[in-house]
This record gives sequence, structure tokens and C-alpha cells, in this order.
Amino acid sequence: MLYGVVRLPDWIRPFVRIPEFVRLRGVRLSNVDSFQFKDLNGPTRWEHCLAVAALAQKCALLRGLSEAESIHLVLAALLHDVATPPFAHTAEYVLEGFDHELESQRLLGGVAEGDSEPDLPVFASQLPQFSRICRKLSRELGLSINPQQVAEMVTGGGELGFLINGTIDLDNADNVTRACRYMGHDVDPAIPFQVADFLAGCSTAPLDLHTCSNESVQQWRYYKDWLYNAFYSCQLEELGRQAFLQHIMRCGIRAGIPRRAMIWNTDDQLLSTIGQADWRSADGRGVPIRELIQRYRLLESPMLVADIGIDKDSWLRALQDAKATGWIELVLESPDFQPMVMVMNHCLDSASFLLI
Repeated sequence: MLYGVVRLPDWIRPFVRIPEFVRLRGVRLSNVDSFQFKDLNGPTRWEHCLAVAALAQKCALLRGLSEAESIHLVLAALLHDVATPPFAHTAEYVLEGFDHELESQRLLGGVAEGDSEPDLPVFASQLPQFSRICRKLSRELGLSINPQQVAEMVTGGGELGFLINGTIDLDNADNVTRACRYMGHDVDPAIPFQVADFLAGCSTAPLDLHTCSNESVQQWRYYKDWLYNAFYSCQLEELGRQAFLQHIMRCGIRAGIPRRAMIWNTDDQLLSTIGQADWRSADGRGVPIRELIQRYRLLESPMLVADIGIDKDSWLRALQDAKATGWIELVLESPDFQPMVMVMNHCLDSASFLLI
């Protein structure tokens, strides 16, 4: 628990129960069910988003927003992660051309494009319900609640979009602080609310956080640096687990698991779905996919074969492409070898190609 009790307005209750949002109860805040950072396995995108909505409520009050403006801001904060796939960014490394922020905008806006389709289920065989609940709330409050406006804010659009998606925003104020807390770092739970106070006085996204005199912003920057350094310097077992999970997802795609099933699912259910595929690697002679998942769940540690530094931006961009990493695995695969490829950014000017 980071903040204790957070209070949200009564009108938000129906939105907390729509299938688009309920799915996030099964999507971890972490990109992998971590081995080294054990407590980071607990928090979910669902509780993170509720906290961001609470920050947005405070920010709206301090900015003196109208009731309609406040509702749009709080809804964008609550629902900014609705298209986050199972295991979050790990899946985005595997799914070609997928951007969870853009997909969230499409889903909330009811746009039939990309991986969003208003007439197809998003969770537990249920269709999206956001637009319907917006219409109902509009009638009850006598206001115009526009789903398109909420959707636009998720990707930083509109006058207030920078509060949800900017250089420092309500989303990463909570995300960074929450992750640090569950990774064992001593954090001040008041910092995200103080960042909300700071953002309430901003007309646009702050451009230079390094020179910002606000103490809460600098404390948040310290948390962010600590968090990234912890990930960059994590143990080999943790890196191997990330590579293992990416490999399982690629196997799922090769086994014919529908792309929608890779996105509109929960962490644990995705592994179960992939495990049901009757498929094995290397022309049927390799390890069955269900065995791979069993070994992953039993915390088997893969072995590092090669760690190759990348010092050219063009190489890094090419290797980060989902097609490239999948192709490399296919080329290297044999009945006796299950290659797991991962490209890891250590910092702005350092990256590695890992073969595990």
C-alpha cells in the first residue's frame, strides 16, 4: 500500500466496473513476474490507475476546472492504461507496431482501427462499455461527457493532455514512486500529490526538469533515476526471465495465437492460452510450448550465451524491431537449443544484444 485510502467521486463508480478497466486487475505494473524484485509482482495497473485518478481529482480542484473539465481529466487518468497488454512493455517488444497509448486512445474513442474494434470483446467476452457509460453519466449530470475528448487526452492531446502524458505527469508521478516502493526503496508517499500540486500551476508541460526548482519534482527525478538504475543493474536471472517471457510470447505468435488474444488478456490467462497451443519449435523436434511455460513458471534460469554491446543507433533500431528479434531466434534455433533474444537499453548511450 502506497497512499492508504484514496477518495474518488461517486460518479466514477460505473467506470471502475467496465470490462476495459476491470481487465487491468490481472495486468501487473511490472513488465514481468519478477524474480529479483519479488514485491513488484503484487501491484497491478488497476490500482495504479485508481491512484492516478485521485491525483487528477486533486489537480483539477487546484486548477479550478469546471465540473465537465474535471470529469474528462479524471476519466483520462483512470483509463489511460486500458490497452496495456499482458506483461505490459514486454508484450510491446514482441507485438509488431503496437503502442498501448495509441491503442487506448482508439479504444476509448470507439475507433475501429489497429487492434481496437468496438464490436469485439475486450475482456471476459464483454464488449467495450466506456462510451455507453459516458452517455448515461451525461444524462444524469446534465453535462456533455465526450469520449473523444477523454481519448485525446490519453495521448497528450488537448489543453490538459500534458497532465496525463507529458515530461512529468500524473501517470509517471505515481508509476515511478509506486514501483520504487515495491522494489524496496524508501519513498515519501506525499511526493505524487505534491507533483500534482506543481502540475496544477503549469499551463504546459515543463520542458527542463533538470533546472526546475520544485523540490517534489527533483525528488521524483531521484526516484526515477534510482528505478532505472535498479533495472539496468539487475541480476542475470532477472534478465533471463524477461528474455524467457519474450520468447514464450513469440512462440505463441508462431503457434497461431490470435493477436487480439495477445493483447486483450491478463498476465496469467495469456500464459494459459499460449500453453494450450499444440505446437513445438524446430520443426516439431524441439520443446513443446506447454513445457516452456511450465519451466518458466517453475523459475528455471536460462543461461547467458552472449552479451554483445551495441554502439550504433541504426543497429539498435533494427534489432529492436519485433520482426528482427523473432527472425534471429528462428535462424539460431535447433532441436537442442532454444535461443531467447533480448535487446536491452542500459542508458541513453549504451545498449546490449543478449542471447540467452
